[in-house]
Amino acid sequence: MTAHSGDKYSKLPDLIANLKPHDHLCLIYESREEWRETVAPFISSGLKRNEKCIYVIDASTAREVKTVLSETGLAVDSYDKKGQLSIIHERDAYTRQGYFDPDLMIAFLIAETEKALREGYSALRVTGEMSWALRGYHGAERILEYETKMNQELFPAYPCVALCQYDRWKFDPETIKGVVLTHPLLIKGGRIYRNFYYIEPEEYLNHKKGEREVQHWLNNLERERKNQEDLRESEAFIRTVMDNLPIGIAVNSVDPDVNFTYMNDNFPKIYRTTREALTEWDSFWEVVYEDPRFRSEIKQRVLEDCAAGDPKRMLWENIPVTRNGQVVAYISASNTPLPDKDLMISTVWDVTDRIKAEKTLRDSEEKHRRLFETMAQGVIYQDAAGKIISANPAAEKILGFSFDEMQGQTSTDRRWQMIEADGTAVPGTEHPTMIALRTGQKIGPVIKGIYRPDLESHVWLSITAIPLFQPGAEEPFRVYATFEDITERLQAVRELHRLEWMLKSDKASGFTDNKGAAQQSYGDITALNRYRVIMDAVDRDVLEDIASDYLDLLETSTAIYEANGDYALGIFSSGWCKKLDEASRKLCETEDNRKALDSGKWLCHESCWKDAASIAIETGAPVDVKCNGGLRLYAVPIWADQEVVGSINFGYGDPPQEGAMLTEIADKYNVDPDELAKMAAEYETRPPFIIDLARKRLHSSARMIGTLVERKTREQNINQLNAELEKRVRERTAQLEAANRELDAFTSSASHDLRAPLSRISGFSEILLEDYPDRLDPQGRKYLQRINSSCKDMRELIDDLLKLSRVSQRQINREPVELSALVNVYLKELQAREPQRVVETSI
Repeated sequence: MTAHSGDKYSKLPDLIANLKPHDHLCLIYESREEWRETVAPFISSGLKRNEKCIYVIDASTAREVKTVLSETGLAVDSYDKKGQLSIIHERDAYTRQGYFDPDLMIAFLIAETEKALREGYSALRVTGEMSWALRGYHGAERILEYETKMNQELFPAYPCVALCQYDRWKFDPETIKGVVLTHPLLIKGGRIYRNFYYIEPEEYLNHKKGEREVQHWLNNLERERKNQEDLRESEAFIRTVMDNLPIGIAVNSVDPDVNFTYMNDNFPKIYRTTREALTEWDSFWEVVYEDPRFRSEIKQRVLEDCAAGDPKRMLWENIPVTRNGQVVAYISASNTPLPDKDLMISTVWDVTDRIKAEKTLRDSEEKHRRLFETMAQGVIYQDAAGKIISANPAAEKILGFSFDEMQGQTSTDRRWQMIEADGTAVPGTEHPTMIALRTGQKIGPVIKGIYRPDLESHVWLSITAIPLFQPGAEEPFRVYATFEDITERLQAVRELHRLEWMLKSDKASGFTDNKGAAQQSYGDITALNRYRVIMDAVDRDVLEDIASDYLDLLETSTAIYEANGDYALGIFSSGWCKKLDEASRKLCETEDNRKALDSGKWLCHESCWKDAASIAIETGAPVDVKCNGGLRLYAVPIWADQEVVGSINFGYGDPPQEGAMLTEIADKYNVDPDELAKMAAEYETRPPFIIDLARKRLHSSARMIGTLVERKTREQNINQLNAELEKRVRERTAQLEAANRELDAFTSSASHDLRAPLSRISGFSEILLEDYPDRLDPQGRKYLQRINSSCKDMRELIDDLLKLSRVSQRQINREPVELSALVNVYLKELQAREPQRVVETSI
């Protein structure tokens, strides 16, 4: 999956500004900050491009969205008032019918797009919060069908650009996977990606993958972003160094029809012109070589040598650069062809000052003297025997000696002994001036180093030696040397070489051969972990993968501590750290790791824990200290649920080179100082920006571990709550069963107690009807009959209540009921109670 901007990453607002109608994106965000940084430029760029914008809210409110847009400087109310910006609820879009239908929603978007065009807008831009799909709407399961149908029915035919928002932690992985598969463009981690996981609509419905594949894809996105970011930073660093070199460097194709592909800042300056004037191949030759014959000769030679693929360096010295017939500069140039890439690297030096000095020296000694005193380059004259007879002030400054100290000495004296550019001393190496005297030939420029006692270090010189002859003489009578201090230039070149270790393919997993503390002779100290908050929350393999994110940059050592000081991880990739850790472990004089840790003699542990990690845990802030082994330690706290649960650190910096410091460490750790000196000399210095990048990744690793601990803690809390809930359900069920038994007993008792008085009332009323019929008028007998009927109803009601109380103990017996008949019975009873009321009923 590649970035939407091509080979180079850009800022997210710039990428969003390049979106065009017919683009279909999804935002998979993990935080509100990531959401805010995406939706604000998405809407803002659409409004500025005269597109009608619709924001469909669900999880957010309209006020929140307007606040986010206003923070970008957008006049939200103005756009809202004129109708270019609409913020609507999902109930007015996705589920406006009370359910979700993909076809109806697509028809809605098509209608809104056509409406926007009629209103004079160039396109419709819409973004929607998709969290409504989690609330169980009917049809919400068709959300991925909707996403893929839009690619078929909406975007190819209508000028609409849409951004669908998905909270990664709210949607299940299967849905997120489907979201990835149905969007041609994807925003993740502040970048827009052209989604090569995207599946065409006609193929999507039969394509299913698992959650692990989704996570793998997202990890690839993040890894690709980091790789590109690292590469971009490396390129920027190298470009900065190249632009600050005092030489000019350019790269161009050997094909004369192709322009320059690169040139540093000094390249056009040395030619006394501008970068624009040298961009094209033909204009370059016209600018540099005014003389057509000279230009044709040099140009032809360059092309022929490059076309032949000649691997040797092609060198031209003291080439004049002319303007209007006047020489404005002298340069020396070398061209190195790269046949396998059809490229040529051109390197130029501004030798104007040197050439002018040499010409002036030949023309007039007086002129030479004036120039001699003011030159920025050092100049020394020696006689035929090689003794120094003159030196200019620049030479005194560069060499660190006064002329009085140099006068009468020869280049064979010990203080002038030289070392080669690679730092090696070659006994008997002959000084370039002595070679020039011996051979009568110009020597140089050559690079040599001499020792400066006042600086207690070597300085590096670019030296040119030129013999001088008396008229008619065959042997030189004098020689002079011009030189300049190129120490800083060489240091810059060496810094470039130091970057090569980053670009080697085997840096991808620099600590795998030394992975884990278990490979130390004393075993795996994480086995002593009693606290286990981090260890139980994060697997060992995951911790090692997290550590690799910054260890691959530094190839050093790291430790992850629990809040109480127990080790959750310890990795020693650096030979220096591994050596000293083993040595200080032996100082503890015990085979028990727990006792060794408590002894205070395990020096590396004391530095890592007491001097760094424990301070970071106590203060909740990063700690940067020097360790017992001469390196530096950088430790940051690990936060989880607003509490520090541990610390993570790494070692960085160069081992000490000074003899006194090495001796002190060797004595402290009881190791061989010569072995330490050898290890220190072999250590590859990490560039400062690499250490800064590793610091940033260390903070990211701490946040990742903290997140995993939080997730594990919440999972444990949920399990505990579930167990308590099950216990409460069992207790409540037992209480209900007891209550049912008591209710059954009460019902039986109440039924018996109620039947007795009913029987007496019914019996006495029947006696009155049978024994005293002549004493009762018709109305009295009617009342007694109604008393008997009511007693009968009451007995049936008691029986029904008793059956109802036992219904939960029996199997339900379903049968049809004639409701109309029941209603007729009750109506007759009501009419009998109130015969004076005249009511019309219809059943």
